[in-house]
Amino acid sequence: MLLASQTTIIIWAVLHFIWADASLLKISPFHFPGELDVGMRVSVQCAVLTGDPPFEFFLVQGWTEDFGRS
Repeated sequence: MLLASQTTIIIWAVLHFIWADASLLKISPFHFPGELDVGMRVSVQCAVLTGDPPFEFFLVQGWTEDFGRS
């Protein structure tokens, strides 16, 4: 079994600000189930707690030197 803290999938939520004077964004923490097995699917919610819209969200899986964009 693979625990959430040991998962090999790293999910990055990249937030892009449209306005230069946009206030800092704060997103709610990601919560994963206590136990995950390799190959299982999981659903995670990303919610903005504070900040000025508009927002753009990008989901990137994995990790590379350029922040997951390959």
